[in-house]
Amino acid sequence: WEESFEAVRGHLLVAPLLSLLLLNRHPGPVLAWADRIAQWSFTSVIPGHFAGPVPASPEEFRAAFNFLDSEPSTRRPLAGVLPALPGGRGQGGVR
Repeated sequence: WEESFEAVRGHLLVAPLLSLLLLNRHPGPVLAWADRIAQWSFTSVIPGHFAGPVPASPEEFRAAFNFLDSEPSTRRPLAGVLPALPGGRGQGGVR
């Protein structure tokens, strides 16, 4: 779990449930939205969960959605984190 934590610490990330079950179904509109938001001038993001605001640039915000830029067969949001999540491969979890 420590490797997984280090992989995401200090970075914006899309919630795993959203990235795995919803946003990857329609990447085009999601990426268009993220690109529009990334054109704004800001220095922080207020997350829907956890403490905020989180220091972040428009580029860092857009980077949180980079998993949608790849082909569907290679999309792996949070690839370094999934093994530590319940049901993830490699660390027990629910199968």
